[in-house]
Amino acid sequence: MVRRVAPLVCRWISLEEGFDFLRLISFAPTAQVLDVGANDGTSIRMILRLAPGARIASFDPVRLPNFNHGLVSFHNFALGNSSGVIEISTPTVRGVKLSQYSSTFKDLMIKQLEHDLPLDAAEISIETKIFKMAKLDDLGLIPFFMKVDVEGAEHEVILGSIETIKQNLPVILVEIQNQIQYDRIYQLLKPLGYFSVNLDLIDKKIVDESGYTNKYNNYIWISKEPSPNWSFKL
Repeated sequence: MVRRVAPLVCRWISLEEGFDFLRLISFAPTAQVLDVGANDGTSIRMILRLAPGARIASFDPVRLPNFNHGLVSFHNFALGNSSGVIEISTPTVRGVKLSQYSSTFKDLMIKQLEHDLPLDAAEISIETKIFKMAKLDDLGLIPFFMKVDVEGAEHEVILGSIETIKQNLPVILVEIQNQIQYDRIYQLLKPLGYFSVNLDLIDKKIVDESGYTNKYNNYIWISKEPSPNWSFKL
């Protein structure tokens, strides 16, 4: 029920932590938001509300949002650490396809379902398909903000985005569900001069460098060097 109303509710409130960072920054008109793992478009609607005028490049191989918007371009393929194809599994529970759990890691997907929903593995049916995959570094995009939520494959997406990140130094919002995932992302982004932060949205300032906590799933990473595509609002 919550997921069904999310695309409507998110037009007024932020349903996930981290997106409100967009309130704190100004961005270059030539730069974009990259929404990697768009699913039903909930994150797109939050971005459009929090960063009016931002252009959005949306990626999801399994499902595309069922709306059109002049500022949003939709791409029906996966991003990863190489170009080619990728195998993705999507669960169905009690006759309902849950595309928001689609993952390249079937076992991780099942554990997450069992954690989030009152069910057991016997109630889950899984459909696995082959999808096209590309590297972000091959697409020539200019991001000022990247949201990456791909059910366990966030590390692979960022690995295929290293040159894009180096050139543009975007804000990176990543879903991370455990300490192991956090450490892998940390090892990728630290050499690029990135660190994860907590924010005080009332005083509009960075409080401190954060580490992993099980209190939330989304983590904001920013570069210690100024980006050519975004800056903090005065």
